[in-house]
Amino acid sequence: MRVELFIEGNTALADGIEKGRIDLAIVIGHEDRATAERVGELEIVWIALPSFVSPQGQPFPLAVLGPQCAFRMSAIRHLETAGIQYRIAASSPSLDGLWAAIFGGLGITARTALNLPEGLRSGGSLYGLPSLGQLPVTLHRGAHSNGVAIDRMAALLSEALKLALSSPPKGKAHRNQRNSVIDISTDGTEKYKSHSTRP
Repeated sequence: MRVELFIEGNTALADGIEKGRIDLAIVIGHEDRATAERVGELEIVWIALPSFVSPQGQPFPLAVLGPQCAFRMSAIRHLETAGIQYRIAASSPSLDGLWAAIFGGLGITARTALNLPEGLRSGGSLYGLPSLGQLPVTLHRGAHSNGVAIDRMAALLSEALKLALSSPPKGKAHRNQRNSVIDISTDGTEKYKSHSTRP
């Protein structure tokens, strides 16, 4: 079995499944797609520097990833529902850039508390902001992705995800989390692809 790793946004991975470019994908959100199997949930929290001061009489500054980011969309949806004004104070294509903006005090963000960098605080309702709830973690499989190898890899990924999602969040390490994809090449060998949680 040959393994290949691939990093891409959640939407691109889910689209890749539907277009037959990849065989298995683990993504955040996209539970409404026909290919999705829900394997767990991620609690979403607000994250900021401990020294961050909530603005008075001004829109709340957000630091976010791109427009397709599931965390960004959830944060904006909850803020709008609660009638809280906000502005995009920092936008980054990468998780490292997002953390840099947070450490720079440009705003707060919404993500999972898993692997939260040291020096940041997190909470379900920081600064009186609304609770963000959870986002589903889904396993997607292509319509024509069949075979013993794919069956086994899908089972392994599902088991590993359920174990990881049931563990308490750890905040000491600054590591990107990985989503995964499997691709079976035309010669029958299997390629394993991995994807960061950056939506």
